[in-house]
Amino acid sequence: MAIDMPLWITILSAATGWLAAAVSIYSAVSSSRSAKLSRLEAEHKHPHLATYISDAFVKHRTAEADRIFAYCLLVSNHSDTDNSLSRLALVVSYRRPDSGPYSAEYAYDQTLAPAFEHMSLHALQLPSPIPAHQSISDWAFFKIKDVDFADAIIDSFTLRAYDTHSKTFELGSVVVREILDEKELASRKD
Repeated sequence: MAIDMPLWITILSAATGWLAAAVSIYSAVSSSRSAKLSRLEAEHKHPHLATYISDAFVKHRTAEADRIFAYCLLVSNHSDTDNSLSRLALVVSYRRPDSGPYSAEYAYDQTLAPAFEHMSLHALQLPSPIPAHQSISDWAFFKIKDVDFADAIIDSFTLRAYDTHSKTFELGSVVVREILDEKELASRKD
């Protein structure tokens, strides 16, 4: 039984077609994976800081008629590019009895750290460099005068952080614990 030549050609053509289809599918899957990997690498090159608040305190200073807020920040750089934290601000959202809402922004002030000297809180230095895939953790301090919100209702405190690439990150409110000074308490009782 001899198989004629046209049948062999048909079988070889079909086998070649199936092989080409298999190679094409493998190439499509491989290129899809490569494109996904390329997108992930591109995303890691874009600067991105993840900012968290781990603790917060407020201290009322009667003599100065102000409140000092202290926030413990953890800032992580998840990108492949070095970045730095360039500026911090505390945004207070409030309303007056007959109007509003309003917001006020208070600048970070590292010289306020001595207000919490008994707790040894280390002030964040700005600008603060954060190498690729690294984190920093320090305290940020803000001062708000009592007179600014004498007749206002405060709705929220938001921490706003800026990196060197002009990206803004906002952190919502956390529970702020009040620190009482024993000397100040004694002077209030007198």
